[in-house]
Amino acid sequence: MAKRKVALIALDSITPIMVDRFMAEGRLPNLERMRRQGWSAEILPTWPATTPAGWTTVATGAWPSTHGIEGFAVHVEGEPLDKKNHSCLSDRVRAEFIWQTAERAGKRSTLLKYPLSWPFTAGDLVTQVDGAGGWGGLKCAFDLIHSGSWDTAAAAAAPGQRATQVVSQEWLTRDSDTMDEESVQPLPVREAGPWTNLPPGTLPLWETSLTLRHRAAAAGTEIHLLAVRAGSRESLLVASRRDAAAAGQAGVGQWTGWLQVPVSTPEGEAGGHVRFKVLAFDAGARRLRLYQTQVHRDSGYTRPAPLATELLEAAGPFVEWTEGYERLKGWIDDQTQLEIYEQHVEWMGRATEFLLRRHPWDLFMTEVHFLDMAYHLYWGTVSPEHPDYSAEKAPGYWDLLGRAHELADSFVGRVRKAAGEEALILVLGDHGHDLYHSSLLANNLLLREGLLALYQDRRSGVPRIDWGRTRAYASSYRVYVNVAGRDPQGIVKPDEYDGIQERIIQALYDVRDARTGRHPVRLAVRREDSRALGLYGGSMGDVVLAMAPGYQTRSTITVPAEAWLGGRVQPERVPILKVNRLFEEFSGDHDTSLPLTHSIRTLIYADGPGVKPGGRRVPVRLVDVAPTVCRYLGIPLPADCEGSPIWEAFVD
Repeated sequence: MAKRKVALIALDSITPIMVDRFMAEGRLPNLERMRRQGWSAEILPTWPATTPAGWTTVATGAWPSTHGIEGFAVHVEGEPLDKKNHSCLSDRVRAEFIWQTAERAGKRSTLLKYPLSWPFTAGDLVTQVDGAGGWGGLKCAFDLIHSGSWDTAAAAAAPGQRATQVVSQEWLTRDSDTMDEESVQPLPVREAGPWTNLPPGTLPLWETSLTLRHRAAAAGTEIHLLAVRAGSRESLLVASRRDAAAAGQAGVGQWTGWLQVPVSTPEGEAGGHVRFKVLAFDAGARRLRLYQTQVHRDSGYTRPAPLATELLEAAGPFVEWTEGYERLKGWIDDQTQLEIYEQHVEWMGRATEFLLRRHPWDLFMTEVHFLDMAYHLYWGTVSPEHPDYSAEKAPGYWDLLGRAHELADSFVGRVRKAAGEEALILVLGDHGHDLYHSSLLANNLLLREGLLALYQDRRSGVPRIDWGRTRAYASSYRVYVNVAGRDPQGIVKPDEYDGIQERIIQALYDVRDARTGRHPVRLAVRREDSRALGLYGGSMGDVVLAMAPGYQTRSTITVPAEAWLGGRVQPERVPILKVNRLFEEFSGDHDTSLPLTHSIRTLIYADGPGVKPGGRRVPVRLVDVAPTVCRYLGIPLPADCEGSPIWEAFVD
């Protein structure tokens, strides 16, 4: 028997209803081939249906409360109920990873940007590239300088001042709650200074500059930009010194080449690359608007360490960040967003080909995340149920989503070709996706019900939780009862606990959206009843809920100014539901959706030696993927595995 290999391709958020549409249009030839000649099924995701919970379940075969990753953030029992503990790195995972199991059996694994696989968790038989964030609003741990927007029309800088990027100090913070911390940065225009090596006939018009700075360092790297005219063509030169021979060049709508930049960090100097897209350029009016890419480390993100240099030579600088917050802020347009997806897929394809052909492997695992963000950004543009839907614009957005799916399909094809016909190819998602047009402000609901109390900070005017009068607090898909003796400022006595639970559940079910006539909450259960879906333990909420299609729950406390009276909030004036606007907020989501919903289910395709053509109508479970891979490779199951092999997918 030939040596068995498995290549697992993780397409984050791949959704049955989208795949069915684009496959019927003939846009997904590689997935269509797998469906036609291999085995396929829908997958029931984890609850919550989130990236960290889902991909950790795939990698361990364990349910969320077993492996410890119960969402993007977890609550630690005994800490304040509103404290967030980010749970997107491997050091929070309590279960054995499949690549650790494979190594114990003498098998080699290669991980390419697989979520929650970093910090490194194995020995010499595991090759790893990144895996530390870069999705779900989480900056990659190897992000030296994050993406930005620059404009000569931004607020004027002081005379002679260099523009400097303003970035958050914490790398795990870039999400919808912190976008306001970043803004378009100014480009102060000056008369052109002396540049060397300008080509004959090139006329310098004016120049500007900006400084790229690491989030925790005082020193930065200055980038010089020179507007020039050669004949009738106007363009921009971009360089780290005033030398045209070392400069990238671009006109409006074009990208510069990659520019190598040294970056000062608290640990010393690090190397990275940056490029810019010229979004608006009028040399005569001295107008320039730029999008600047993330600067990802050129080294330090691989195991073994020299692999980073090899990948730089084979694939170029790492195009890692594909999230859509730049689009939400209006920094970029749809075409630029699609180009970012294209650049990422091209890098991932080149890296895959290099890794699979140059390094021995038995198990290969990789993930691309851009489909998830495309759904987040554009789902409402093609759904008539979204209040901002435009029938006139919808065909264009359907095409954009189709092009994004084509990119994912092309990546599947490249991995399959590089892996060879002797490998088992598994393509799967971690969860599905659905329309998101309204938010349930869960803590506002608790405020209305008299279960949460606020006061107004006299200095800032910001609402604060009055824990001495608060009986419950909501966080994502969980609601915590503020229990005396368990929680730091608990006030609910043991004999009140059951009654508070039932009161919360009833209040959730009673919410009705006057705009749509629907009840947003699909399911609300007590902590003890959530065990059946893999949720248990001290970090779990006392009430666990899931939302109907079109709705998500949010923990943000939103109190309008007119709701305050004498420093006290008037609960009846606090909104419970909020309509989301296209391109100001997400219009697609999955985080707090019910996993049983069809669109929140995801897909699995299997093709290769020993696969039985066909499929099944009843979904398999996400916990079943890891044991299937292990049995195919002939190795034991991971130590904490709670799933079962999908025997019916194979002849033998």
